[in-house]
Amino acid sequence: MKINAGTEFLIRCRSLRWLVESNLLIDLIQMRTRAAIVSHLPGRL
Repeated sequence: MKINAGTEFLIRCRSLRWLVESNLLIDLIQMRTRAAIVSHLPGRL
């Protein structure tokens, strides 16, 4: 199975983009979770 440089570059870009998007999604979930915890604990922090 031979992959030329252009295809390899596209695959890398796609996987990198997926990695960035999943990291952003995780950050968003963590921020929402933290906000929910803070709103449930008034005066604790």
